[in-house]
Amino acid sequence: LGLAASATETSGWKVDAVAFSISVEGDEEIKAIAVFEDFTASREATFSFAMMRPGIGMTKGLIDAALKLAFHQRALNLDRVWIQTAADNIPALVAVTKLGAQFEYRKRGAIRRKVAGVDILKDGIFFSMVNPKFIAPAARASDEDERT
Repeated sequence: LGLAASATETSGWKVDAVAFSISVEGDEEIKAIAVFEDFTASREATFSFAMMRPGIGMTKGLIDAALKLAFHQRALNLDRVWIQTAADNIPALVAVTKLGAQFEYRKRGAIRRKVAGVDILKDGIFFSMVNPKFIAPAARASDEDERT
């Protein structure tokens, strides 16, 4: 969790935090860190994600790997994850949106970063993503009028 805290620039984790390192098959270098914390009785958790090397962008494959852990019945078996990113982190906002996460809300001063020893507060954008097994198929219209 110490490595994850450094990578995600967090000031600390909740007591229930679980971290996963993610690498690419055939390469033992850790590419990314995924952290899930703040688990609820309704099988939800907050999801944080960070690349290990600055300047290396997130890829859909790396984030998908973390989400598979979140939703797989033999891993975390969650029904929903909450994703927070800084409002000024455009690449992260685009990546999260491309994954199918739904915008929920913006919170002023939600993210604390240390810059030259000074705490800076940034706005956070919150998204949620539901386990794909809970997405209902599109309803089909009936040819017949079912009213009686």
